[in-house]
Amino acid sequence: MDRFGVPVILRSATHPKRFGDILNGITRTKSMMVLYGDATGGGQGLPSIDETVVVSYGPQESRRMTLRALIQDLKPTQQRPAADHNPYVLASLNKIMAERRIAARSSQQGALLDLLSRINDSGRLSSAISTAFDAADDSASPDLRQKTVMVFGDNRRLKCCGPRCPGLDEAATSRLDLVFSNLDDVTGKRRKCPVCYPKFIKDSKKKRHGNEHTYSLRPAVDLDLADSIVAGEDRADLLEAAKSCQLLLIVGATLKSPLLRELVQDLSDYLHQNYGAVVYIHPEELKGRNLYNCIDFHLGLHVEEAVKLIEEGLEQSGSTGEVGEEPVHDEHDLWTDMIGNEVAVEQRGEEILGTGPICMLCGCGIEEYLAGCHGCGMRYCYRRINYDESEEAQAGMDPLLPLDAPDPKADDQYLNEDACLTFNQFTADGRRPRLQQALDDFRCPKCWPRASGTLYPHFIKPANRTETGMDGPAAPSLAVVIFYVEQFWPHVLHLTTLIAGRSANKAWRCIVQPVKLEEMDEKRVFHTLPYEPDAYHLVVIYLTHGLTEAQGYQLAHGRSLRPAEFFERTTALVKSVVDNATTCRAFILCCGHPLKRPSLVEALQQWLDSEQRFDYMLGCYNTRLAPAFVVNLAAKLSTTVMDSLLHGGVEAFRAWVTDSLAFSHSDLIFLAPNIKPELWFYAPMQSRPLGKPLPDLLAVCSCPNGPLEGRSVRRGSRKVWDVRYEGAVDRAKLRDVRVNARCSVCRQQWPLPSEHLSGVLRQYMSSYVAVVPYFFEEPESK
Repeated sequence: MDRFGVPVILRSATHPKRFGDILNGITRTKSMMVLYGDATGGGQGLPSIDETVVVSYGPQESRRMTLRALIQDLKPTQQRPAADHNPYVLASLNKIMAERRIAARSSQQGALLDLLSRINDSGRLSSAISTAFDAADDSASPDLRQKTVMVFGDNRRLKCCGPRCPGLDEAATSRLDLVFSNLDDVTGKRRKCPVCYPKFIKDSKKKRHGNEHTYSLRPAVDLDLADSIVAGEDRADLLEAAKSCQLLLIVGATLKSPLLRELVQDLSDYLHQNYGAVVYIHPEELKGRNLYNCIDFHLGLHVEEAVKLIEEGLEQSGSTGEVGEEPVHDEHDLWTDMIGNEVAVEQRGEEILGTGPICMLCGCGIEEYLAGCHGCGMRYCYRRINYDESEEAQAGMDPLLPLDAPDPKADDQYLNEDACLTFNQFTADGRRPRLQQALDDFRCPKCWPRASGTLYPHFIKPANRTETGMDGPAAPSLAVVIFYVEQFWPHVLHLTTLIAGRSANKAWRCIVQPVKLEEMDEKRVFHTLPYEPDAYHLVVIYLTHGLTEAQGYQLAHGRSLRPAEFFERTTALVKSVVDNATTCRAFILCCGHPLKRPSLVEALQQWLDSEQRFDYMLGCYNTRLAPAFVVNLAAKLSTTVMDSLLHGGVEAFRAWVTDSLAFSHSDLIFLAPNIKPELWFYAPMQSRPLGKPLPDLLAVCSCPNGPLEGRSVRRGSRKVWDVRYEGAVDRAKLRDVRVNARCSVCRQQWPLPSEHLSGVLRQYMSSYVAVVPYFFEEPESK
């Protein structure tokens, strides 16, 4: 959507991936509604209703107008009921519509109706809505005709304007076509309704509705939407059908009618509640603001092109709904993913400080209350005083009330006590000049001419102790690029909002650029970066699948790259941004399979050493990672790199340890140029001492049922591990830490071997972390 609520038009040339995904989704949808237009119905080849026709207004008078205008002219209204309609004009309408009915019966079924028949035969069509009023009698199967609702009426039927007229069926209407198509006898065209007119004759004159002209037959067409669609059974049936549909496909129909737009809006509400979507197919862009916010996608295609592409997709998908090599996702969430997987760029600018004139003491920016010194130009806020300014006034006789004193006419809420300046408060004779003169003569205490020997006449409040503004360095600037596969778009949307929100809370400038890996080659990244070189921090976040064996990271469906190649490929898109950044960090929110293979990690470390693109990289080591548990950490890390005075990975280490979710969910691997890779293991004392999980206590200790061998049993105790460290802990080498684990019931004790371990044990905020070198190192001899 653009900022006016109009969907962006998608074309194969400008949005090839998105365009193909929408067509693929249409062919895979299991339940849909189709709204199609006038030019694509069964009466294909008929003249448009906007073409000019000749209309008779009398024996010797005729005019030219469009068929649309003619139908609207003969619509009964309160100001102009059917009884007042010109019988010659009605005869012209009946003639034109009868000719259209005859032509429609002999026309061939259009390509769109062929597609509708195919979709209906496969059980995917829930309802069809036609904005055409022409249709051939044998154009579709009985089942499709039963599912089709003609919202602007049906030219195959005739009716009168009498109350509750049921109208003539198609067979009875066809028998009158030859009569209505002949305009020679106008009187003969005044055929009365065989159902309503006899009742009109039988009723007394007091009970009659209208006159004889009211019961003249006419086409059952209404271009303002039929009454049954506005509020009737047909509308209720359509809304009920929308509750179980996934898609509303609008093909070739224009939504210029407000009532039709309202119907589409109501249908879309039910579809969106069922995780469905609305797709509009039309070559022209939609016009208007906030009129089409119910449409999710707009494909810029002609009807014939759209039908051909959908037919090809159905042929390719067959009965499985699987197209090419694209993965088959949960069909229930198909359109939800389609709608939400395009994450927009999030940009927040630094808050702009006010540049207008302000009071130098309190910062008041109301120019109406600011008085400028004629010496230095400094401004002070003042308050008008309500006193007698006449020449006859005597000093000290008026009460000196502020203008905001209780006064029925006053609407000014600026209190006199809030002002920093009071004019001529200390005049020698007690008389005060007029306000305009005081403004013209005002000088601040620094500019007052003391040589004149007169005292300073104005009152100025003392300055506040706290400064209202401080000059300092500019606010930090953050640029974030998120590479992700389409499956993780909800996490990316959440992550983008988190990062932008944290930056806004700190009044920092921030721009977040999501990049879908499947469309990486089609998208320009940071082509309008508003920051100067060496004036921003860059964070690169990866959210994709870490694959087993040596496959590396997923790039697209069926495509993957080894870690070094993967990061080389992605950072090449932002190379200039990386080179000009003050700092550059990378966070890998992926399953840790690739990082558990030493050969891949070694190649990645060599790439880091040679390219020097990142200050450091932080990757998740959990092979069954749930991204929802680490997105908050990624957002925290993104802003921490600017907020912290720490260097290296210290700020990342502390952010991870203090995160309530990510700390226990995944261990981390830390990589940096020219630094040996490290593993950070979650190491709580009672469950994973030294970063290694304890075995199942029930499998190790047989108490209380086993032989006690002199051990005492604590009855009623819960059987758990009781782990204790001996000696110094923080920054101690793992091989020097003595750990004893014992059963809480029988007190049997097992010393845990640590002599073979490398690394150190870190403690921060009462939490323990085992920092271990990734590549094995021989322990130093004692």
